[in-house]
Amino acid sequence: MASTTFHAFGLLPPEIRREIYMLATPPRVVHIQEEAQSEQSFEEQFRQRLDIRVHPDLVHFAPIWRRSIPGPVSQPTLESFGVTSSRGGPHQPWQSTRSTPEIPLRWLHDYPWVAYQIMRDNRLYSLTPVPPFLHVCRESRMVLMRWGYSLAFETRTNGPGTWFNFDRDVLFVDQDGGGFDILTGCPWTILGQFHSKDLKRIRKLALGASGGFLFPWELHDSCPTLALAIRLFPNLKELQIVQWEENNLWPWRNFGQSGPAQHPWCTGTGIKDMEGELCSLPVEEIDALIPLLSYTDGIRTDMPASGVLGEMLKCHKLKQQTDMEPVHGTGISSPASSLGFFEHQQQHLEQRLSTHRDKLAQYHQRFEPGLETFTWQIPRVQAVHIIPPSMAACLQHERQLAWEKFQKMKQNWRAQRTKTALPPLHLHSMVSYPWTASHLDDLDEDLYDIHFGPYYGDASDVLYQHARQWWAEEGMVSAPSSEAFF
Repeated sequence: MASTTFHAFGLLPPEIRREIYMLATPPRVVHIQEEAQSEQSFEEQFRQRLDIRVHPDLVHFAPIWRRSIPGPVSQPTLESFGVTSSRGGPHQPWQSTRSTPEIPLRWLHDYPWVAYQIMRDNRLYSLTPVPPFLHVCRESRMVLMRWGYSLAFETRTNGPGTWFNFDRDVLFVDQDGGGFDILTGCPWTILGQFHSKDLKRIRKLALGASGGFLFPWELHDSCPTLALAIRLFPNLKELQIVQWEENNLWPWRNFGQSGPAQHPWCTGTGIKDMEGELCSLPVEEIDALIPLLSYTDGIRTDMPASGVLGEMLKCHKLKQQTDMEPVHGTGISSPASSLGFFEHQQQHLEQRLSTHRDKLAQYHQRFEPGLETFTWQIPRVQAVHIIPPSMAACLQHERQLAWEKFQKMKQNWRAQRTKTALPPLHLHSMVSYPWTASHLDDLDEDLYDIHFGPYYGDASDVLYQHARQWWAEEGMVSAPSSEAFF
């Protein structure tokens, strides 16, 4: 029987042991969460505190909060009444300027919910497993630390407690959306609790519940909301727009099965997840068709970027068929753009972010001259799913099943193409259509086409049949790749 233990590892040269430590430590998706005292507990303590101090790191968020605080209020000082003290003046964490004005403590007393956002006792933590070689031995620990792993993510009240490699790991945060946040102005309010030195070192960021930012419409452009988050990261290189998360795919487990049987990711996949372990799986076009191809099994979660039954993917394909350009010297034509739907939308979002940044710069130059503001670069946008490794393996398997079903559907259609086609689809056959004809101009011009919109009752069957008919007769998608996830 072959041995499963290698006893001579310590005899290997140090250079080889070092390479083994590094190769066995892949990049991670580190999900950061916050543990904080309750707002009620904070308010009770806050009203009894005599020594109130604001943290100097709030300067990093000044371009956001300075618009919300009141202007300076002239008040008589004790010195004006002849009273002197050896304690000096009030605590000043930074030199007050127009760019970083003073935060009046009296104002914070009147608005404790604002004080809660900037002064609460909290810590940032993660359930993501620590790289094993940080704990195996002193040598492996030193190798990984020299490679860039360190304790990170302190708050204004507590020190760092999460191992992180700023060059390799992905910071993943959830959307809170609990109302206006004075420090961020965006739904990912947890970002306001990070220390600026960590925000400046982040290279890869994944934003939960952000999939809709890749949807090709301009009617309600949410690009400014996204910009509010990423401008806090001046050196960000990659922005991962999250389409599906664990809670989106978990309900799939019982559909398409009878009796107590469940989806394969409940019965074993060969991959055992550690608590808190997540991976980043790039999105593929076949993902948008899984709800359509699995419709008879129950429900499959629609992807925010492609909409119901992948209708925006269909729009992209139709646009490519319409915008054909002749290939010089061949006598044939090819699509004007060979980009896939998600590649196109990723590039388009990068362009929108760049345009929005330029408009912000013009606004500050015109209406806030001389005031300091954020300086940030446009990151590379990537559409991904953030899910546990076992779920990623099952999703890759489901992609293959969907691809096989897609191919079989096209073969069956070709065999039955002499049968009567379905009648054309008209707008009045759809229920609760959310746009008027004039609103269609607000869709991304590069993907202009009829949007299916929400569907209910009998209309859903009509839409489903027409969608399947089009994909069987004309639509094409790439085969699933075998790209590894991390």
